[in-house]
Amino acid sequence: MMSSIEHHLLPPPYDRFERVPASQSIGSRFRLRRGTLIALRPSPRTNGADLLDETNRIRLEAPAATIILWLDKLDERAEIELAAVAGKEGIRGFVTSAAPDVDVLRRELTETAGLATDLIRYLRARGWVLPPSVRDLVHGVLEHAAECRAVRRLADFVDSSPRWTREMKACGLGTPRPFFQVVRCMVIAIDMQREWTTRLEDIAWRYGFHDASALHHRVVEVFGCSPTDVRRWLGWEWLLATGVTRAGLTRMR
Repeated sequence: MMSSIEHHLLPPPYDRFERVPASQSIGSRFRLRRGTLIALRPSPRTNGADLLDETNRIRLEAPAATIILWLDKLDERAEIELAAVAGKEGIRGFVTSAAPDVDVLRRELTETAGLATDLIRYLRARGWVLPPSVRDLVHGVLEHAAECRAVRRLADFVDSSPRWTREMKACGLGTPRPFFQVVRCMVIAIDMQREWTTRLEDIAWRYGFHDASALHHRVVEVFGCSPTDVRRWLGWEWLLATGVTRAGLTRMR
């Protein structure tokens, strides 16, 4: 049965959708560039279950990509219904007109309310099932991301606790410092994407770096690209996927 949902790619600079033929797989036939968004475009006959199934399938095919909804074919009631389903699945970006509005997408995709829940769901889908204690640690890193010393103290505490260390290693996270650094840098990168006109030096000071050069070095170390690229390529999923791979945390599928 043919899906009622079209697939489109929205690559940087996010000004034009590219239709993906139904016969082609997004994950296997396309080498997605960093920051390329996958837009699911429901039809009037698409229901919530259809959208949920398609979202899960696409996330398996292209796990490092950010999914958005293109809702231009629907009436207001259907838009609200499917947007509610999407929101529960961590989809943040929505386009309701014929063409994308990059400023709106930037604002939606850099919203951090509920990020901890989305992050934990994303990790679980990619092979990391975190026990409640480790989920609390993730919440702690996200909550204190702006406080370099607080994150460092949290890592020191976990390092010094046999129980915490054992639980971190049991779920595939190894020692805490590499993972904590990736998560903290992901939060910084989201800030950089949201405040894309703010001086890098100002963001560096906000997060405890001595200057813009120090932040630039850390971004290149963790994500393998410059702060300019991080700002140009929206979405946190590619940041996390790249960061954990570069940190040697390879359980992710």
